[in-house]
Amino acid sequence: MVQARENRIPIMFSEEELADIDEWRHNNRIATRADAVRRLCKIALFAEQELEQVVDNASAGVDVLSNHSYQLHEVFRLIINRETYGMTFDRDQLWDVFKLAREQADVAEEGIRGLHTMLVTIYNAIVALVEARSIRGAQRKSQEVIDKANAAIDQAKMRKAEREAQSEENRYLFLATRFETDADRAAYERLSEEEKEDYLGDQIEALREEEDADPIAFAERYGIDNRKFWEKPEWLELLEKREEERRDEESAS
Repeated sequence: MVQARENRIPIMFSEEELADIDEWRHNNRIATRADAVRRLCKIALFAEQELEQVVDNASAGVDVLSNHSYQLHEVFRLIINRETYGMTFDRDQLWDVFKLAREQADVAEEGIRGLHTMLVTIYNAIVALVEARSIRGAQRKSQEVIDKANAAIDQAKMRKAEREAQSEENRYLFLATRFETDADRAAYERLSEEEKEDYLGDQIEALREEEDADPIAFAERYGIDNRKFWEKPEWLELLEKREEERRDEESAS
């Protein structure tokens, strides 16, 4: 149902303001000045509401990137210094560096993609407010744009959660098979396909419960060490040793 327009608001415009409205109206083929002003009001109200979330997300993203920059600086300071001059890093150490860089790049990319999606959605919703034949139709099309974007975001979040869950299951499966005996493997092979699936599911759930109960004991039992090489005591000890050697060389010279 279209609401009757019964309220009149007298508004004074300068010649420049009126010229801007008329130019916008003609560029977007709006029939009347009144319709153009109403649409511009709708766009302004919509943008003010939606851009607040964009600004909040952008501010949070800047904080994350700043923390990442500081973390990378600290890592750089630990691995590139006088004590490591001329040192050759092995494959595992290089992997730790590249893995950290990749993880942080993924976070940055996800944040930028999220902001891009939000901005494109706002733009498309505003386009709908401009191009629809009526204000009512414009609001309906604008909402359809937002609903479609929200549905796409929800699907993306669901796919990400599924990938993370699969990655966790793969980690538990690796631990389950890592410590199985030949007898365990033979018994598993004698199971039917359905029994195998149930067996692996029970193994995954048991390991998940064990880790949730005591993560530290779990890590010690299965030899899990997620620390990067520069976070381990051996690295700091190596740096101290090389520093002592450098000082001895300087004293001898």
